[in-house]
Amino acid sequence: MNWLKRLLGASKAPQKRNPIAIPADGMPKTAGKRARPPSRSRKLTPEEREQEIQRYIAERRQIDSDRWEFDAGRVKLAGVTHYRWQSAGDSDVCDVCRRHNGKRFSYDRAPSGGHPGDGHVCGNGEVCRCYAEPIIR
Repeated sequence: MNWLKRLLGASKAPQKRNPIAIPADGMPKTAGKRARPPSRSRKLTPEEREQEIQRYIAERRQIDSDRWEFDAGRVKLAGVTHYRWQSAGDSDVCDVCRRHNGKRFSYDRAPSGGHPGDGHVCGNGEVCRCYAEPIIR
């Protein structure tokens, strides 16, 4: 094995780490998780159905909020300060998202209604499907 190290030049300078990389312990607890949608196979009373929907929205908001904080932290490390609001672009987009679509916002100051995808619930009761497109200069 020593001959292999000599051949490959074990004395090479160590590779630089990516300054934007975030260690695994910096990942949000909800990373890689998806909210469990309300059950469609079980017979639920209207009250149980409403509870399932509220549970789903709460889970989804938490996951989206964690994702927003993580993503915003990464782009800030890269020196990005602003983003462009991008909506899903379909007929289900709420008025707030439609108004913000395509506009430029700062990562440090949330617009009225919050950042896109940051657990924002649209006026139609759905969790926001919009996203922040980083503006790189």
